[in-house]
Amino acid sequence: MKELIEKYLEPLKSDENHRFKSWEHCYKAFNNESESEDFLALHLAFYLASWGMYRGSGGLLWKDYKIHIGAVNIIKKYHNLRGVFTGDLPKIQEILNVFRELFQYYSKIEFKNGYNESSYITPTDTLISKIILGTLGCLPAFDRYFNIGAFSKEYSRINLKSLEKIWLKVEEKKSQIVLVQQWIFEEYQVWYPPMKIIDMYYWQKGVEEKINTIQQ
Repeated sequence: MKELIEKYLEPLKSDENHRFKSWEHCYKAFNNESESEDFLALHLAFYLASWGMYRGSGGLLWKDYKIHIGAVNIIKKYHNLRGVFTGDLPKIQEILNVFRELFQYYSKIEFKNGYNESSYITPTDTLISKIILGTLGCLPAFDRYFNIGAFSKEYSRINLKSLEKIWLKVEEKKSQIVLVQQWIFEEYQVWYPPMKIIDMYYWQKGVEEKINTIQQ
């Protein structure tokens, strides 16, 4: 596990302002419950932009950061999930609850594109899971490479079955996760929650599996 995560974090050694830092800034900001909704929404917006969520036709590109204020208020209700490291059913159900609330919130936001055509934001599993990872740190980001690394396919839905599988992987790698957390703290002076470690590990694994497939 440590070898793959070292590869993932390698860019931080040569660039202290690398986009990977955006996750750290956002996660740290949401640790302080006294911060204003406006401040947290701005952090969330920049983190999502850094991680590719403002490209394409998803709709966020056509809005300013203040549309995230409603999401911030939802996230604040689930502060008890921050960095959670347990796979018991009640916790998984809570994570699914915050996922559904965020999904419903964003799906109701209307925007107009450059052709003045009206549409609604598309709250993909990738978008919502990245929001949860950057704020509560209790769910990996279900993007293309993570899904390849964790599920051997480019797309996987977030549901009870997939989350139970993730927590089984966490249990299998618990001792390794703790060692990696300690190494990251010593190397970068930042404490990464278990699900961020799982996210990085399977993302890097997915990247390498994709490269190997192309080269074959």
